[in-house]
Amino acid sequence: MIGRKGRDFFRRRAWAVRREVVDVFDKLTFEHGVVVGEELVAIDDYVARRIDAVYVIYNEFKATQA
Repeated sequence: MIGRKGRDFFRRRAWAVRREVVDVFDKLTFEHGVVVGEELVAIDDYVARRIDAVYVIYNEFKATQA
C-alpha cells in the first residue's frame, strides 16, 4: 500500500495489507520508486507460489480549481 489514504481505506475495511509505505511522495525519485517497487512486488513469493497475483490499484487526483 502506498500512501495514507489507501492505507486508511483498507484498514477501515479490515483487509490484510502486506506492506505499506507512507510519506513517499515528498522525496520521490526514480531510484526510490525502484526500491519501493521491489519491496512491494514480491517476485520471489510469486515464483514460489506463495501468492498467485499482485494487484496495482491507484487513483488520480483532480484539482477542484483550474
